[in-house]
Amino acid sequence: MNLFGADESTLQNESTDRAMSGLNTCLPGVIQSFDDATQTAEIIPAIQMKIVKDNVTTYINMPVIVNVPVVFPFAIGNGFALTLPIKAGDSCLLVFSQRAIDNWHDQGGVQPPEQNAIGCRHHSLTDAFAIMAPAAIPDVLGAWNSAGIELRSRARDVRVTVEADKAVVKAGDTTLTLLTSGAVTLSAATSVSVTSPTVSITGNLEVTGTIKDGVRKMSEDRGIYNSHTHSGIGVIPTQQE
Repeated sequence: MNLFGADESTLQNESTDRAMSGLNTCLPGVIQSFDDATQTAEIIPAIQMKIVKDNVTTYINMPVIVNVPVVFPFAIGNGFALTLPIKAGDSCLLVFSQRAIDNWHDQGGVQPPEQNAIGCRHHSLTDAFAIMAPAAIPDVLGAWNSAGIELRSRARDVRVTVEADKAVVKAGDTTLTLLTSGAVTLSAATSVSVTSPTVSITGNLEVTGTIKDGVRKMSEDRGIYNSHTHSGIGVIPTQQE
């Protein structure tokens, strides 16, 4: 026991807790705004801060973090990216850098952490990245596909699905399916339009409905051709030796 009645172990634990309370690793967050020009967001941590004073515990919101780089799948070298529409209220995961990111964020490349001689931040709220998006239970996606990967809307009525034996593109009642067997099917509820100077088909064309050009239907052409006769045609003479 020390003079204040607490043993060394208790004091050490309290000291460790105080030190750890200032160490930020990762937290869920809520997007407040998004700047698509800089791909940064203003985000409030979704877990409140616990404050104990005079044996009274209170919880307060943590401050809004500004200029947070949002993480997208993006290969900078070749320019390919997968982007998402981000709006206020969206969930994200805040990951805090172990060193200050200001120099890197402003200039790119490999940079020192300090911007001045004062020192460097460690696991600070200021140095956050946002990864989209872990969902709380009320916000999880329904109609989950366990057989493949998907790029989809929340309702799953618009989606691109890749499975082991097929790829499917679906938008409402329109579905395009490409099978690894070599078959392709397209199902459209209203119409399919193709605009091209030339459409080439190699192989047979089978149609169960009507075929027509800009003048009339093929069935009308067949009726004209079947009833067409020629007059004054005799026997073609054979060539004599």
